[in-house]
Amino acid sequence: MSLTLGIYEQVVNELVAAELRGLSEAWEPQLRPLNGAESAKVLGAYMGRLLTQVLEYIDSKEERRVADRVAFCNEVIRHIARLLEDGEAFGGRLDPALTAQVRGALIGAEAQQLLGVAERARKRPAVRPATSLAASTLFTGDAHEPNMIAELRKEIATSDRIDFLVSFVKFSGLHLLLEELRAFAARGGVLRVITTSYMGATDPKAVEELAKLPGAEIKISYDTKSTRHHAKSYVFWRNTGFHTLYIGSSNLSESAMTHGLEWNVKLSQQDAPDIVRKVEVTFEHYWNHAEFVTYVPQLHASTLRRALLAERTRGGEGERRRVIFEIEPYYYQQEY
Repeated sequence: MSLTLGIYEQVVNELVAAELRGLSEAWEPQLRPLNGAESAKVLGAYMGRLLTQVLEYIDSKEERRVADRVAFCNEVIRHIARLLEDGEAFGGRLDPALTAQVRGALIGAEAQQLLGVAERARKRPAVRPATSLAASTLFTGDAHEPNMIAELRKEIATSDRIDFLVSFVKFSGLHLLLEELRAFAARGGVLRVITTSYMGATDPKAVEELAKLPGAEIKISYDTKSTRHHAKSYVFWRNTGFHTLYIGSSNLSESAMTHGLEWNVKLSQQDAPDIVRKVEVTFEHYWNHAEFVTYVPQLHASTLRRALLAERTRGGEGERRRVIFEIEPYYYQQEY
């Protein structure tokens, strides 16, 4: 690398240290020691990038490329296991369980990935999202990338628990996922939805349909004065540990999910465990907060409708009633 003025968050290796020594007196490096609590994560990411760079360098002929990369990985794993068995590099500590785990990380000669475990008797095509369960993805709505609705349908079909956090729920969006949500509920899946009456945009019919699903629970915030809830997340929990979540700008509406100019990021437990954990903790905080009231159709249907109507007409008796429509011009229909 070639150092320039600006901010960094770079582990100081020998190459960086050499460049620092060559800086002019007009430049001053700002350094800090690695923090003990976060050093494992920082150094793990550093080594991951380095190993990826070396693996990409191993560019053998097509028929040997994977085998050569696997051989390199296994040699690294064996070296780590030897260090663990010796114990000297770890202050004399010996951990047979960890050593066995590292030895067990040796990659088989077949160089395969496990994509699922299915019931042999149920002969049907395996359902899985087109995007990775182990790496992050950005959805921009571009025609050449996976369709957001198609991906959410597959996420639902392969999940054991689901948490939705959205500002509002429109039936136009819900009906695109309703068949998959019904199948999810029929096999015992648990669905939790947090939404609001903000702007009166939520459709009562959508909430009522969600409430009909076995195992579904909806919580609604009616506080639109002190709270402006704009968060949108769709979290898919799997017993396999390969959890995924979508965070972005799309509410549960057809326009947002299909042709709207919306960006959403898909994150995974394998790729971003800290973010997944933070989303989990924050969702649980909202879920247990008194502001979000559990929706019971027999008790709260009229309350929800009144709250939504009040939001649509807010501003005084003399103000013209505002009605929420999902009518938006495409970018080529707008005036410039």
